[in-house]
Amino acid sequence: MTEVKADKNSFGAMLKALENEGEVIKLEPAYYISKEGWSTAVAAAKAFTGEFTLAEYRDSLGTSRKFAEFLLKGLDKNGITHFNGTTRTVISR
Repeated sequence: MTEVKADKNSFGAMLKALENEGEVIKLEPAYYISKEGWSTAVAAAKAFTGEFTLAEYRDSLGTSRKFAEFLLKGLDKNGITHFNGTTRTVISR
């Protein structure tokens, strides 16, 4: 593994550049995901027919509740899923 030293400003600029190039997707101010990871997250949601819960989504990805929730909020924000208070549905196939 190579160690990369960068100050906070250059790291932020690098993340912004990767985001602008579509290499990473910003889920929250401090959470980013690779485009490959995002594709997996989208495909996992689209595999559901009808409504699904956070727990079902978490289990389908084999991840933690915390990260599944960040992903689902990102899917909602990007118009892929819709949250109705307890469950979600896919609105963009």
